[in-house]
Amino acid sequence: MDAAARGTRFATMLDADSSTINLMLGEAGIREAAAAWPEHCSERWFAGRLSAAQVAFATIEPALLRELVTDAWRNRAPAALRRTLD
Repeated sequence: MDAAARGTRFATMLDADSSTINLMLGEAGIREAAAAWPEHCSERWFAGRLSAAQVAFATIEPALLRELVTDAWRNRAPAALRRTLD
């Protein structure tokens, strides 16, 4: 079983021609990113629930993108693995 099948997907890029990525930051993280950086981040809803922050990676500063991707990974990574990296 791959990681996505276990529900551990932390980022998706639904369209290879798009300049956006969806980051699974958790509901609070999604709302925070959309409020803090509305020029780069917006809420992505799927099946009636808030599911990701849609991030325009073509216009965002690399350091901020790195921070958001790391936050999305930490949001989905197993606790034991997160502890080894802290």
